[in-house]
Amino acid sequence: MKKLFIILFAFALLTATSVKGQDVMIRQIAFGTKTADSLSGGAPAGGTSKYFYFNTFGTVASGLVKATQMITNYSIYSIQVQIGLPTKAADMVDSCQITFEISYDNTNWYKWSNAGATTVATQTQYEQGGPKVNGSGVYTYLVSARDMVTTAATAGGVCFMPKGCYAPYSRVKITSFKASASAYPKIYYTLKKIN
Repeated sequence: MKKLFIILFAFALLTATSVKGQDVMIRQIAFGTKTADSLSGGAPAGGTSKYFYFNTFGTVASGLVKATQMITNYSIYSIQVQIGLPTKAADMVDSCQITFEISYDNTNWYKWSNAGATTVATQTQYEQGGPKVNGSGVYTYLVSARDMVTTAATAGGVCFMPKGCYAPYSRVKITSFKASASAYPKIYYTLKKIN
């Protein structure tokens, strides 16, 4: 009887663990590879923008093309972006601007915006205050550059944790500055199952 109880308890625990494990999905869409994921600096006036799309494939090439499959039954829980140094630190771009965008039709894209917020206390679009930055990352509430994280000529990054983000398509936009320089981003999406 004791063995039967232990076996049933172990089965129940295993089932609960496997079901709970499906509540969160993590996908990497940029891998910091030198060719595919490289950011090239551009003229200071406008920089050079590159888009990384959420895809369920999780390969280097898939993040560079629009998704063919919608995000369904999940909300976007977090987006983590880390800008890494090139082989020679002197070749790092002067700065990068990081934002993320959503779409409902995979054609028209909208920047996720902390509309009207000017301080952590007045923000309503992110969990636990504004986006969490690391390294050289700096988050700004500046109206002209609302909801943007910038990194400097050293490694840095951000973790966006949007509230109630249920869009079927999403992408990260990184604009880099400084001609003939580069940086390599790694990007992870964490999706949370809608109960």
